[in-house]
Amino acid sequence: MAAIEYTQVIKVGCGIDVHKDIIVATVRSSNNEYETREFGAYTSSLTDLRDWCKSQKVTHVAMESTRVYWKPVFNVLEDDFEVILVNARHHPKKCVS
Repeated sequence: MAAIEYTQVIKVGCGIDVHKDIIVATVRSSNNEYETREFGAYTSSLTDLRDWCKSQKVTHVAMESTRVYWKPVFNVLEDDFEVILVNARHHPKKCVS
């Protein structure tokens, strides 16, 4: 199967998967340049996440969370980035493997 490539619209973005006790974040600046880190859910770890994103020159964050765990993450990031809260369950097309 051929690889699918998309035109990059955002120069540096971050995708975040929010869980109760851990936040997994990937900063991506191209198809080949990305880094993933894990952070705790406490405020000090969330400020570390924010500072890391700022140091990587992130402008936009897409955050996925199916419960309310996204709220503290959003509160820490909202002043510095364009934050988009997404939920795969709300996508109009079902993903089929």
